[in-house]
Amino acid sequence: MNDVTPEPFDFPKPEIEELQVADITAPVGANGGVVSRVFSVKQPEEDADDFEIYVRASTLKRVRNYLTEIKESKFPIEELLLAAASLLLGACFGAIPSEIGINNPKYFWYFQVFPIAGCSCLVAYIFLRNQTQTNLISTAKTALKELPDPERAK
Repeated sequence: MNDVTPEPFDFPKPEIEELQVADITAPVGANGGVVSRVFSVKQPEEDADDFEIYVRASTLKRVRNYLTEIKESKFPIEELLLAAASLLLGACFGAIPSEIGINNPKYFWYFQVFPIAGCSCLVAYIFLRNQTQTNLISTAKTALKELPDPERAK
């Protein structure tokens, strides 16, 4: 008989030196087994200096209401005024090279009505947009005042 000894395997050295295993216990309870697991949690470096701040549930509810009010705002109607201003002023500027005569009825519309209506829509858009933006900023500032400031809490 031939005695053949197997060659030893060349396994690479492991790269992991230590691996922590979860601690699992399973005590028997009245209604069956209860399983709990305990294991360490690695904290990201950016959270290492983080801390917790106490915030009341009523404060969170008020802030959520403010943010929901901002989130659920509908399509701003003033954008339609911007579209109308663009359309009317664009028609006026587009009619300039068309050489519409002063006696033509289109002249009245393109060079008198459309510029006035377009400028009116543009001015109304600017004022309404400013009002909407001011309301949004006011609501956001109110929400920020409700929340505690982490810079002052350190």
